Amino acid sequence: MNAQIIQKPGPTWTLNAEIPAFTEKELDTFVKQGLAAATSKLVEQLITDAVRAAACVKVSKAARLLDIQTVETVRGYGKLPPKHPKYLPIIPGESAVMDKVRLTDLIAWCERNSQPGAKDKITAFEAKTAKH
Repeated sequence: MNAQIIQKPGPTWTLNAEIPAFTEKELDTFVKQGLAAATSKLVEQLITDAVRAAACVKVSKAARLLDIQTVETVRGYGKLPPKHPKYLPIIPGESAVMDKVRLTDLIAWCERNSQPGAKDKITAFEAKTAKH
């Protein structure tokens, strides 16, 4: 059996599955229920991952979460070459005050730069904001 879940533009997902025909009714029902449960879990995980990847904070909040004294330092990390270990992608806003950073990028930055305390702080913040 082959199965694929494909994301189309926007909030649309398509499930393509090739399911062989079964002669026994119980087996057919069992496979269909198993496929439905697996698909449901996979879609839930994909949505959770997409929402997590989209969660952002302003650069000023990112500086506080990283225990960095100035916002300019964080902005400077965004100007480094992408292969630099301290590079931090900045999402431009309508003004510099509205620039944002993804929480997943902050966590990756902490891992690259051996900042376990800041990573714990970001993870706790992420968990707290996810409840609201």
